[in-house]
Amino acid sequence: MRRIGILTFHRGPNYGGFLQAFHLREMIRELGHEAEIINYQNRTHHRWENPFSSMRLTPKGIRTAFRRRSKARPFREVVAGLTSAEFTTRPEAVDWKAFDSVVVGSDVVWDYSSPQYGADPCFFGQHPVQDGVRFVSYAASCGPADTGKVPTYVREGIQRFEAIGVRDRKTLEIARGCGGGTPVLVADPTWLRGDPRIEWPDAPSEPYVLVYGNALTSRDDNEAVHRWARDNGLKLVSAASPALLVDQRYDRLTPFQWVDLYRNASAVVTATLHGLLYAVKFRKPFVMKLLPQTRDKAITTLEGLDCMDRLFPQGESVRDLDLDLALGSSLQNASVVSSPFSEESRQFLQASIAP
Repeated sequence: MRRIGILTFHRGPNYGGFLQAFHLREMIRELGHEAEIINYQNRTHHRWENPFSSMRLTPKGIRTAFRRRSKARPFREVVAGLTSAEFTTRPEAVDWKAFDSVVVGSDVVWDYSSPQYGADPCFFGQHPVQDGVRFVSYAASCGPADTGKVPTYVREGIQRFEAIGVRDRKTLEIARGCGGGTPVLVADPTWLRGDPRIEWPDAPSEPYVLVYGNALTSRDDNEAVHRWARDNGLKLVSAASPALLVDQRYDRLTPFQWVDLYRNASAVVTATLHGLLYAVKFRKPFVMKLLPQTRDKAITTLEGLDCMDRLFPQGESVRDLDLDLALGSSLQNASVVSSPFSEESRQFLQASIAP
């Protein structure tokens, strides 16, 4: 049995961020090891996640800040339950050497370009207090980072990782370019195991199409999907989404209530990576709006599933898709949890933390 620390973006309020941290911790425990989320977030990232400290003083910015605060409330208890460690923004307050290995990932933990993440060397094992600590990565992603401007601390950091598992091809190429061992593609932690089932009194009682993320930002797209849902006897349900023409809106969800909405949906319209991953996990018909911040992460999954025809890029209309085809036919893939890809990923994780 090894003691494993997990360094990731776990504090939210982000459903996918919480769920990947939860499943990675639970998977490591199921493999027979102790696992603990390292309750650290640098000052820049921590300040950015406060909806009012990062608020733009415009009507839209103020509305967004209040919506983010409302979304954050159900996260407090479940995030606190992820770890017993005291939260800190100081790397020197973490006892890094208490762990046999530190697993960095998942999420966009290697995004060294986006200013809100603080260009943090800790996620590359490059802070002085991390000297001598064994680092591996699991499903790390660089997100939309600029591949032509890889900082020195990123190159040197990736070279010190003893095993490198990444979530998308762009990050795979960056890791190779940095000389980081033999990086491999692995499944997102949410595909490694099943989700807990819950009961909650406010769950939708009628069949529905689920909308998540900024998938429907134009009135034309909203009307097209709403009309398709109505014509097929379905309600249109929003999960913390700014979609306009919805029949039922949920702005305060726990991560497991969010999962339950996916489990019971008749179809999904999404614009986020984990929205896509959970549609596939539960084998739901889906369409996806491709945004710049999700492009590199999502393309790897979409191409692997041969589902590029379910995509409408930013600037194009959902009406250009055949909604009857995309939202009317379920995926034919077997369960991703029992797929060879997920099994190989579990084996990679076991070998990387207990060589």
